[in-house]
Amino acid sequence: MNLPAPYKVNMGFYEGQWETTGGIHKRLIMRYLPSALFLTQFYLPQRVGQVQNIQSRDFPEMSRQLASQLQMRGIAARVDTAEITFDAQTDSGLRKGYAFAQTVLVPSQTIPGDGFWYVAAFNSYLADPKAEPTAQMVLKQMVAEFKQDPNWAARQRQTMAKVASIARQSQQDTMDSINHNYEDRAKSQDRQFENWSRSYRGQVLIQDPGTGEKFEVPSGSRYYYGTGSGNEIIGTDAAISQSQPDYWLREMRIVR
Repeated sequence: MNLPAPYKVNMGFYEGQWETTGGIHKRLIMRYLPSALFLTQFYLPQRVGQVQNIQSRDFPEMSRQLASQLQMRGIAARVDTAEITFDAQTDSGLRKGYAFAQTVLVPSQTIPGDGFWYVAAFNSYLADPKAEPTAQMVLKQMVAEFKQDPNWAARQRQTMAKVASIARQSQQDTMDSINHNYEDRAKSQDRQFENWSRSYRGQVLIQDPGTGEKFEVPSGSRYYYGTGSGNEIIGTDAAISQSQPDYWLREMRIVR
């Protein structure tokens, strides 16, 4: 999941929407939910429904262990670990439930409030009260015998590194776009102020189409002409033929 950073909100991207990073990785925009909150506010409502008698327990030492491992890889992250037990009333009757989750938050090092988070570990069961001891034994055995494929883990690390690099570039591109838009607005405001100032002073800006040179001259005329080879400008309310005797006329373009 990606965090709902303030700059995303300003651009119209809100919590609950999907964001594609670099065109290859799709993440849900959602505020960080530490393990216990992830289980009670996301997992239970989404997968179980109405529950009662929720009990939770945190495992700070387990969190510190993973955070230290990530730090050794150069990743500054927050880790939260917790388990919950609960009762659920289903169509098949009362069920006893258990869930364990470990969540990892990786904040952006460059953009305040930005970053991403994920669930590093998750397991659970929902069992008939009489069968709960069996469910506990099965889950314990599954966790004890779990072995991660080192080749798969290596590929995952490469993918994560690639995604993180794309995410950083995407964030930078976004910030560059914001800055570019700000600069455009500032330039537009400068032009508006310049136009207002020129109008206030009774001036108009004209340009020689041939040379591109611009001149500020008194406003009030419909046509402006450059005379001879110098920069002498005349203004008239009617068009003048450019074949007048004794001098050569160049019609100027009114810029603003």
